[in-house]
Amino acid sequence: ATSTIETRYIAKDAEGNETILVTYDETGRVGYTYTASDSRSFVGYDLVSVPSATTGILQSSYNVGDTYLGDAAPFSDEL
Repeated sequence: ATSTIETRYIAKDAEGNETILVTYDETGRVGYTYTASDSRSFVGYDLVSVPSATTGILQSSYNVGDTYLGDAAPFSDEL
């Protein structure tokens, strides 16, 4: 199975309104490690915060009501 991690660069104005400047997606196999997109600079914007971790293990994301289909796996007691 695959999973995707999303890195978003968000600008906030004085009132706290957010604007997404750019989004980077990284897709890989569940259980594999990932490294999120590194810090970038944008003309007219200053970096004010970064995530506490930029690496980790890709996890499956499940939402209530999701339905997953797959092939039936044959079972046998033979070795």
